[in-house]
Amino acid sequence: MSLYLALLKTSKRNIPFFVDTPFARIDSTNKMAIIDVFFKSIENQIFILSTDSEIYGKYKLLIDDKLNKTFLLKSTRYGVTEIFDNEYFEGE
Repeated sequence: MSLYLALLKTSKRNIPFFVDTPFARIDSTNKMAIIDVFFKSIENQIFILSTDSEIYGKYKLLIDDKLNKTFLLKSTRYGVTEIFDNEYFEGE
């Protein structure tokens, strides 16, 4: 993530950032650092691909002002993925 921030600053290009499972194997202290230092400092478009156990509750509330659109993807047992527009994980 530090490398990406450095590239953004030096390239002066407005490029989107894709992050898959941003909190995989991250403790709560470092989750807060990623939100405060990384997610809140990027002005470019961010695509966050998370699981239901990563960005939820207080973590989601902290980035709600940065969210423009949400999608919920559910895979069926037949290998078909359903996409639900403007939805998030249950209970959120």
